[in-house]
Amino acid sequence: MPFAQFRGLPAAVIAISDDLPLSLLISIGFLVLTMTFVATTTDSMSFAMSQSCMTSGEPSPKLRATWALLIGITAAVLISLGDGGVDALQ
Repeated sequence: MPFAQFRGLPAAVIAISDDLPLSLLISIGFLVLTMTFVATTTDSMSFAMSQSCMTSGEPSPKLRATWALLIGITAAVLISLGDGGVDALQ
């Protein structure tokens, strides 16, 4: 098993999907679902945060993109910190 050196939930999902029939197709499906979830969550969060900056009307796409970029940078920093990233933030 090529992912035996990794631990945690992502490694468990990969290991389980490797044992299923059509494992490559299932792994690609998990990847697409995960990317869709992250994209829609980031879009919703950036809309909510940019809407809270407005007194009236729709937030501009530039403001939404700024918030999405800040959310992405924050997520990248937490991922780069590893398992203790959330604890370091708290």
